Amino acid sequence: MQNSSFKKSQYDKRICVVTQKDSLYSGLGHMVVETLRGMSFFSELILSDDISNVDADIFLFICDILHLERFEAQIKNLPGKKPVIALWYLEPLGPDNVSESALKNAAVLGCCDWPDILTENLPFLKKLIPSRVPGRKPHKGFMLSVLRFILSMRVKKQMINSLGYECPNIDSRDIYYMSYRYELFRRNFQRPWVDFVFVGTHSKQRLLEKAKISTTYVRVGHHSDWGYSMSLQRDIDVVFLGHLHKKGCRRIAVLKYLKERLEANGYKLKIVNKNC
Repeated sequence: MQNSSFKKSQYDKRICVVTQKDSLYSGLGHMVVETLRGMSFFSELILSDDISNVDADIFLFICDILHLERFEAQIKNLPGKKPVIALWYLEPLGPDNVSESALKNAAVLGCCDWPDILTENLPFLKKLIPSRVPGRKPHKGFMLSVLRFILSMRVKKQMINSLGYECPNIDSRDIYYMSYRYELFRRNFQRPWVDFVFVGTHSKQRLLEKAKISTTYVRVGHHSDWGYSMSLQRDIDVVFLGHLHKKGCRRIAVLKYLKERLEANGYKLKIVNKNC
C-alpha cells in the first residue's frame, strides 16, 4: 500500500476513515468522508486491512469489533505520535438489562476453547446422542454442534430469566456471536488503545457501561444518498429497507416484534427486502 498524502486544509487534523471493502459499511464510509470534507477537514477513506503506511492524526474505524483487533499492532508500530483512535460500532450486542451472571456466562461461551470443552463433555454427549450405527461413535462435528446448542440455550434461559420476558433480540443461534463481541470489547479495553467509542443506541451504551467502557451516543443521521422528500402525500407509516438473508435470523424476529407493536398502536410496517 502506498503512503497516503493528506493535503492541508483550514483544520490541522487529518482524519482517516477505515472500513472493509465490499462490506455493509463501505458505503457509509464514503458518506462520512464526504461529510467531513464538507466541514473543511481533509479526510480519506481506506478500504483495506493494511494501515501501516497511512499518516493520520485521527483514525475512525467503522467496523465490527471482530475485525478491530487486527489493527492494534499496526497502530502501535506507526512512527511518531500515536494517533487518536475512534470506533463507530453498529453491530448488535444484545439487550442491556441482562444480569451480570448471564453476561459473564455469555462471555465465557463467547471466547471458550471449543475442542477442550468438547473433550470435557464427551461422556455426557455420548449418553445424550445415540449412535446411528451400532458400535460406531457419533461424529465429533455433530456432537460439537449439539454442545454449542445446549450451552447457547442455557445462556439464553439465564438471559430471559434476568430480563423477565422473552426478548426477540435473543436467539440461540445469535448468542455465541453476540457474546463473543461483548468479550472482545472487554478484552480490547483492558488494553486501552481505543480512545473513543461511538454507538447508535442507548441500549449499547448502557450495556458497555457494565463493562466499564465509556461510549458516546451518536445518531446515525441522514445522507442525501438515502433519499429525499418528494413532497408527496405519505402512504407508508414505517418502512424497513434491508436484506433478510435466512429464515429464523435475528433481524426477522426483531421485525416481527416491531410489526406487532406498531399494529397494536395503529401503524403498519412495510418491509422491502429486494432491489434495495
